[in-house]
Amino acid sequence: MGIGFLVSLVSFRRRFPEHLRFFSILLGVTFAVEFFCVFLFKMVGMKSNHSVYNIFMLFEFCAYGIYYLYILTIPWARALIKVFLVAFPIFWFYSVFYVFGLNNWNSHIIATGSLFTVAISAVYYYQLFTDV
Repeated sequence: MGIGFLVSLVSFRRRFPEHLRFFSILLGVTFAVEFFCVFLFKMVGMKSNHSVYNIFMLFEFCAYGIYYLYILTIPWARALIKVFLVAFPIFWFYSVFYVFGLNNWNSHIIATGSLFTVAISAVYYYQLFTDV
């Protein structure tokens, strides 16, 4: 992931499209979170990194939605993404603070965010194949 992030930094020098630069930033943040959770938690001796991942999931899935806003042109799909970007943080807040807690693994958030990502990816492929 680190090598992928470093290679993606080329997108800033060559003035690639904005969605590729955004994806480069997301890749860098993801690498930093993974590095923090794997290496620093072992050094510090913390027992669980669930709180870091629970917080990161909010930003990760919203970032995927923003990324697809950049590249999708289908009006109903863009509207669906905007609804997701409003509803998902509300669902995240309720699920993290009232159902699971910040320090427990939140399977509902990962399932909901992943389902949205897969669905909107399918819409992107539909757009590619039909050239809407």
